[in-house]
Amino acid sequence: MDVVALSQAPIREVMTETGETVFLSVWGNRGPCIVSKVDGPRRSPMALRIGYVLPLLDSATGRTFLAFMPDPVIAPFVKEESRNRGVASRQRSPADLASTVRFDRKAWPATTA
Repeated sequence: MDVVALSQAPIREVMTETGETVFLSVWGNRGPCIVSKVDGPRRSPMALRIGYVLPLLDSATGRTFLAFMPDPVIAPFVKEESRNRGVASRQRSPADLASTVRFDRKAWPATTA
């Protein structure tokens, strides 16, 4: 199944209705990855390209994956991203992360040092 080809009509519809650039992201070997893009008529201050891997903790796309992916899949990514983010991320408890995505996770991975 060619997910990118099948997504083109629906994401063009969303772009037409919103006037915004629309991205299709899938879970890749390094996290949420942009695999398709339809530019909207408005200019954006950000330039994201196909192949860009989005952060789990600081992007809407990442938080969507964070909310619905199984803990064993996302745990290593959350841990790695938290480690790379430094002191600020260590101050975010698993409960804070759960409230961020508004999804009650029973077995949050330890993300604090």
